[in-house]
Amino acid sequence: MLKNKVLKLSLFGCYLAGSFMASAAVSRSFAQTMPAHITNSKVPETDSQTKNSAVTLRYAVFVHGLHVLDAEGAYVLKPWGYGGNAHLKTVGLASWFLQLNISAQVEGRFDGTMAVPLDYKAHGLSRKKERSVHIKFDDSGPHIVSLEPKDKERDPLPEAELKHSIDMLSGLATLFQSLAVTGKCDLSGTLYDGLRLTHIEAHGPFADKVPDSHGSYYSGKEAQRCDFEGHQIAGFVKTSHHKDLLRRPQPGKAWFLTLKDYGIVPVKIEFHHPKIGNVEMVMQSVPSSAKMDVPGKKGQMTSPSEKPQTKP
Repeated sequence: MLKNKVLKLSLFGCYLAGSFMASAAVSRSFAQTMPAHITNSKVPETDSQTKNSAVTLRYAVFVHGLHVLDAEGAYVLKPWGYGGNAHLKTVGLASWFLQLNISAQVEGRFDGTMAVPLDYKAHGLSRKKERSVHIKFDDSGPHIVSLEPKDKERDPLPEAELKHSIDMLSGLATLFQSLAVTGKCDLSGTLYDGLRLTHIEAHGPFADKVPDSHGSYYSGKEAQRCDFEGHQIAGFVKTSHHKDLLRRPQPGKAWFLTLKDYGIVPVKIEFHHPKIGNVEMVMQSVPSSAKMDVPGKKGQMTSPSEKPQTKP
């Protein structure tokens, strides 16, 4: 019984944690703090066979060493804009205790290397209910179009931080561009998911080898590592007894490789979540390509067009 409760608790927070930390090392400083020589720089297109396709990445997610989730993301980056989506679902024995199957997608443009989201959507099954959020962004900040079901009463969000916040997937797009153009991930910013605000700081990169764990496809490869910390700053449930815990900075690391045909790719991410402990996201196959319309036009993604190549 106790084991089941622990597993449910882990899965309860893992979607938020996984999405949060997949872009935790990725949130760029606001445009007004960007160095002048970067603000007007052009983001180079990848000179590869996949430059007109989306890059698809697949991960196994481990909580305390147990494979509980599969995560998949796909994105396309152009000098004028970006589009992407992500999908997370429970697998194996974990799905006996809790069904979780959530998808998210984003469209946006670039201001230099800063991602400026235009539209973010997420929907799916979590905690026995269908849940969805739709956020539109403009110069005045994010605006909730829809949020279902209605959540528990939460503390108000500070207007200044909310105005300059971006969604999680746009944070990831910003990191890729920052690494490609500046070669750095010394970043900070605020993420918004429709309910809460999370502050992120990242530093690096540092030369390091990809750790050998859970069948990582790129174990032992020389990589760039970005270190980060994140903590919730607003949007706490008013009746929560965990506010102090959630306010504490939680550490994490992400390892990046520059791969032929795919550019800069995060091949392993690990972090500590205040409620569930250590979480690892491990890439267990090489990237593949997916069909996707050019960002700034339709920005709609279809199913991946290639099957992943698994490690022998």
